[in-house]
Amino acid sequence: MAIFVSQTNIDKYMAVHRDDSEHFRRLSILGRIGWWEADFSSRQYLCSEYVCKLLGLEGEYLSFEDFGKMIREDYRTRISREFLAIQNMEVYEQTFPIYSTEGVVWVYSRVGYKEHLPDGTLKAFGVLQRVEMPKEEAAKQALQRVNNLLIPFPERRGYQCGHLRHTERYSRFLSRRACLYIPIR
Repeated sequence: MAIFVSQTNIDKYMAVHRDDSEHFRRLSILGRIGWWEADFSSRQYLCSEYVCKLLGLEGEYLSFEDFGKMIREDYRTRISREFLAIQNMEVYEQTFPIYSTEGVVWVYSRVGYKEHLPDGTLKAFGVLQRVEMPKEEAAKQALQRVNNLLIPFPERRGYQCGHLRHTERYSRFLSRRACLYIPIR
């Protein structure tokens, strides 16, 4: 049995799929989301165009090790360990900071599904979405900035905090408080 398809029908089919592909690409950029496919035998990710652009990749592939180096140091060990645990767990969903082409940004990563191939290879498919910094992390950073501003002023006479004149007796007590030291004129 032979099937005849005209070139016109093939061109129409290709044009529709090209348009769909362009729409998905634009939606990905708008939603700041891309996909990844993790191959546990080669220990590499295959990444979507959005993820490649966000991470500044030359090609589509990224090793697990190189991605681990892109995770901010204070999150690196935990996130890497939990990702490798995907092999034994069904759920992986994390929000963490990474070094990107735009500086440190926060991303949300989640496994959509896993697949065991006939040769025993495990592949996991998921998404990586750029998100805003979590509120608790933003609060922690704001507190750190305030604390950095409140480093005690050198204890010496001639400075006041609000309306209290500092003396040697009270300066140690007040230096542990959130004080704004101004010179007395």
